[in-house]
Amino acid sequence: MSGIGRIAVRWHRELPSQPKTLRLVRQADDWNAVLVCETEAATLEQTGQEVGIDMGIHALIATSDGHREPNSGWYRASQQKLRVAQRRVARRKKGGANRWRAVRTLQRVTAHVQAQRQDFVNELADGLIEQYDWIALEDLRIRNMVRNHHLAKSILDSG
Repeated sequence: MSGIGRIAVRWHRELPSQPKTLRLVRQADDWNAVLVCETEAATLEQTGQEVGIDMGIHALIATSDGHREPNSGWYRASQQKLRVAQRRVARRKKGGANRWRAVRTLQRVTAHVQAQRQDFVNELADGLIEQYDWIALEDLRIRNMVRNHHLAKSILDSG
């Protein structure tokens, strides 16, 4: 890399084709290389099943088949760690090295919660796509829903 030098890369899967673009992303002291490759669209077997999905707070989704996926609540589970990390940042002097380290710790905790949500939602979506041919979702206006301060944390924790 220009200005940086050689970068060690840990490959976790083979590339399907020659990469077209490379983007380096830094998130909470972790560097990720995002490679974009052009591939053919994969087709799935027809299952002949349709489903409607209702989003909720207690159950993340409820399908028209009667299946309910519980909301795991990762934010609430790691809320204590987040509070401690946020207090440590607030107590540090602005511009200091200790504040910089406290901010990195807070970023790691936040990124962990974000990764948990993203992984769960990706796995759930992948399972639904393989199981159903047609999926109908309700159109929610999340921005308007989180104005209710009693429900905002639970709605945003659903991801």
